Amino acid sequence: MPLYSPHNPRGNAENVFGNIASLNMACLPRESGLAFGDGVEILSPDAPPPF
Repeated sequence: MPLYSPHNPRGNAENVFGNIASLNMACLPRESGLAFGDGVEILSPDAPPPF
Protein backbone atom coordinates (compact mmCIF):
# COMPACT_ATOMS: atom_id res chain seq x y z
CA MET A 1 0.00 0.00 0.00
CA PRO A 2 1.51 3.37 -0.99
CA LEU A 3 2.13 5.83 1.84
CA TYR A 4 0.79 8.78 -0.16
CA SER A 5 -2.80 9.29 -1.25
CA PRO A 6 -3.92 12.29 -3.30
CA HIS A 7 -7.17 12.02 -1.32
CA ASN A 8 -5.43 12.75 2.01
CA PRO A 9 -7.36 14.71 4.68
CA ARG A 10 -5.35 17.92 4.16
CA GLY A 11 -5.58 17.79 0.36
CA ASN A 12 -1.78 18.02 0.07
CA ALA A 13 -0.80 17.39 -3.57
CA GLU A 14 2.91 16.82 -2.86
CA ASN A 15 4.01 13.19 -2.54
CA VAL A 16 7.05 13.39 -0.24
CA PHE A 17 7.21 9.58 0.07
CA GLY A 18 8.10 8.68 -3.52
CA ASN A 19 7.45 5.00 -4.27
CA ILE A 20 7.72 3.84 -0.64
CA ALA A 21 5.02 1.40 0.46
CA SER A 22 3.95 -0.17 3.74
CA LEU A 23 3.43 -3.91 4.22
CA ASN A 24 2.22 -5.77 7.29
CA MET A 25 2.73 -9.41 8.10
CA ALA A 26 1.02 -11.51 10.76
CA CYS A 27 2.80 -14.67 11.83
CA LEU A 28 0.76 -17.48 13.35
CA PRO A 29 1.70 -21.10 13.96
CA ARG A 30 -0.32 -23.51 11.81
CA GLU A 31 -1.45 -25.22 15.02
CA SER A 32 -3.38 -22.12 16.11
CA GLY A 33 -6.18 -22.84 13.62
CA LEU A 34 -6.59 -19.09 13.02
CA ALA A 35 -6.86 -17.63 9.53
CA PHE A 36 -6.88 -14.15 8.00
CA GLY A 37 -9.68 -13.92 5.41
CA ASP A 38 -7.97 -13.10 2.12
CA GLY A 39 -4.44 -13.29 3.52
CA VAL A 40 -1.62 -14.69 1.38
CA GLU A 41 0.58 -17.42 2.80
CA ILE A 42 4.28 -16.58 2.54
CA LEU A 43 6.20 -19.82 2.12
CA SER A 44 9.75 -18.48 1.94
CA PRO A 45 11.68 -15.41 3.14
CA ASP A 46 12.74 -14.99 -0.50
CA ALA A 47 9.14 -14.79 -1.77
CA PRO A 48 8.30 -11.58 -3.63
CA PRO A 49 5.72 -9.21 -2.10
CA PRO A 50 2.18 -10.46 -2.85
CA PHE A 51 1.05 -7.46 -4.90
